[in-house]
Amino acid sequence: PNSIVFSNELFDAQPCHRLLRIAGCWQETVVALRSGARKEILMPGLSPEAQAVQHRLPASAPDGYRIDHPLAAVRLAAEIAAEPWAGIFVAFDYGKSWPELSEDTPAGTIRAYYRHQQGNDLLARPGEQDLTCHVCWDWIADALTANGFEPPVVESQEAFFVHHAATALSRLTASDLAGLAAGAIVPEKQDSAQATYARLLKKEDGMVDWSLPAQAIHNRVRGLQPWPGAYTTFRGQTLHIWKSRPAPRPPVLGPGRISSVKPLIVSCGSGALELLEVQLEGRKRISAADFANGQRLAENEDIGGPHF
Repeated sequence: PNSIVFSNELFDAQPCHRLLRIAGCWQETVVALRSGARKEILMPGLSPEAQAVQHRLPASAPDGYRIDHPLAAVRLAAEIAAEPWAGIFVAFDYGKSWPELSEDTPAGTIRAYYRHQQGNDLLARPGEQDLTCHVCWDWIADALTANGFEPPVVESQEAFFVHHAATALSRLTASDLAGLAAGAIVPEKQDSAQATYARLLKKEDGMVDWSLPAQAIHNRVRGLQPWPGAYTTFRGQTLHIWKSRPAPRPPVLGPGRISSVKPLIVSCGSGALELLEVQLEGRKRISAADFANGQRLAENEDIGGPHF
């Protein structure tokens, strides 16, 4: 039968395997109870699931590199695709390509969320906080095509709504207008006592304060586009931040300091922010990776400081 399979953060909530590069070899970690406390320990060898994909692991990864293998997400996608149905598969999840997972995320991608706040202690509050792991979109796509689906399109959530939802939104708007005309929708007068006023934005509102939590800065990067945009200073010039995301690692330096070059991560007042796309004053908009390479960034370098 024709169907629509829709999910929101289903696949990135599946269990994963954490692999760690030690002395030039890949080892797997698990969670165990030690003296009544939960600890992350090394296994004596790789699990059968990890062994099955060992050939994909990068042989040139540096020691300390972590890969959080989203194998259960792939199995779930394959199980769904193998069912006798035809239609549309739509999934909203945190995810990356395999080259990004194996080359650009040295700290892994597992994140913990408790009451809508990101935390760094993955073993705290068992059963109360949410754990997510980025899916590998390449593998999800392979699971779908292996079961007869057309090659899927992977795009950001913003691009999806722009490309696919504009017509639907216009139909909803037209339906609301028709309901108003027919009297089916009865407007309610706003209670002025409950109203609040928002002042006009100013250019300086886009200036990043690195002493804020990473999530707050990320929200400003998104919310202040296209104007005034989020920006900071770098070697005496203005640096616009076009895309970012909270980093799944604790800050190791003071606010406004680069704690990692690849990927480009800046420590904040609470947590850390990964920069994805930036634009230096008078230059074109580029990826943060290209910016880091071109500017020869170094860890602990100042990228604005806590206040400007």
